[in-house]
Amino acid sequence: MIQVTIEVKGNTVSQRVRVTAPNVEQALELAGASRPDKRVRVVFPIEPEAFFTGDRVPAGVSLAPPGLEQAA
Repeated sequence: MIQVTIEVKGNTVSQRVRVTAPNVEQALELAGASRPDKRVRVVFPIEPEAFFTGDRVPAGVSLAPPGLEQAA
């Protein structure tokens, strides 16, 4: 599961919500499901520490920005 911040934007009002879902596409669908007249988008940058739910980051996933090495 992942967690992202989604911006839900109407003509005059925008709102940010945190959504937990199996993937980003489903998070967008969940945020916009009850609001078909509004636009939804992922808010960037995504914080790596908050992206993965639970206590552990999946194996093989690095939290370091691309091009930077993590200190041992």
